[in-house]
Amino acid sequence: MDKSAWSLVHAVEKGAAAAALVLAGLASGCASDPPPQAAPPPGCPPGSVFVGGQCQPSAPPPATGGASSTTPTTTGTAPEGAGGTTIHQTTPGPDAVRLDASAAAGAAQLLGPLLAGVVPDGARPVGELVAGQFAQGQSLRAPVTLKAGGCYTVVAVALAPVTEVDVALTPSIAIPGFNPTAAKDSETGLVASIGKKPNCFKWALPAAGTMTLTLTVPGGQGVAAAQVYEKL
Repeated sequence: MDKSAWSLVHAVEKGAAAAALVLAGLASGCASDPPPQAAPPPGCPPGSVFVGGQCQPSAPPPATGGASSTTPTTTGTAPEGAGGTTIHQTTPGPDAVRLDASAAAGAAQLLGPLLAGVVPDGARPVGELVAGQFAQGQSLRAPVTLKAGGCYTVVAVALAPVTEVDVALTPSIAIPGFNPTAAKDSETGLVASIGKKPNCFKWALPAAGTMTLTLTVPGGQGVAAAQVYEKL
């Protein structure tokens, strides 16, 4: 082979080597660099990408408003307090016709024979006698002042045709839609009591406070009365 032919072969070999190096570099760059993201078409808003033939957010929208809350209701069920204890409630009925002590003398006289077995020895009546003429479901309420360290008993009695009388002590500060009960009787029939002997309802606060006495006739109709007794 003459000199010119060798020169042509040598040039071709050098060109092939250079082309191989260029291809290797391109392959290396494609393997290490991330593929460029396609820009959203003009119709996609900022912060979105074009996927599956449509504009979609590039990230989920941030949550707003925090956790949702549900307003508690006291209809039909009682809420729970700390530790899961049930907070009992007293819902007074429509107002009964209030009677003075003389008009309710029959019911007031019935209290006397009950006191020895219900009221602790040495207790004395405090506040007014709560008495009224009740239709079924009606209530009467009266404020009661309780003293620090005091021990209290409430006695209620009714005359037939009343078939059920209830008595309860509730906080004097009204809470709309919620009437938490501090104490309530557990008897059935014409007699009801709170803090029955040998126990009592103890006022644990270091200062005097006011509660509401609620007298209710859930069954029947007629005269009912209640009195609070205090022992210091």
